[in-house]
Amino acid sequence: MAKKTPQPKPFGNLVRFGVSVPKDLIQRFDVWLDEKDLGNRSEAIRHLILERLTKENWTVGREPQGATLVLVLEDKSETQRRIHDVRRDLGALVLSALQTRLSDREQVLVLVLRGSGVLLRQHAEHILGLKGVLYGQLVMAGNASAS
Repeated sequence: MAKKTPQPKPFGNLVRFGVSVPKDLIQRFDVWLDEKDLGNRSEAIRHLILERLTKENWTVGREPQGATLVLVLEDKSETQRRIHDVRRDLGALVLSALQTRLSDREQVLVLVLRGSGVLLRQHAEHILGLKGVLYGQLVMAGNASAS
């Protein structure tokens, strides 16, 4: 009987391609992968490509994006009124919200948002400039419609 030649595993939607990289760069990349326990080169490259495309979408605002806006607020009625007004203005951009007390003078508010990168950045800049907002940061989560 003849020996069967092993067949390559199907990759579905995956595409294989070759990349030429200087030896010292790939060695540094492999060390980085090991240090961060990021798996293999393919997984890391997929992650880096997705990260770069996400940043690009945030820059040009083409597709819906997911994001979180984390705010530390003064625990004052005036600040709470401003934040209430902002949340009302954001409307459907807000998917979820969590607000809780940090201390007797501060609260934290976390908003989960979905919308164009440009629009989310504009709203975040406005909110971060409000009186009573002590600290805040907008963190992009990625393309909200990617599968």
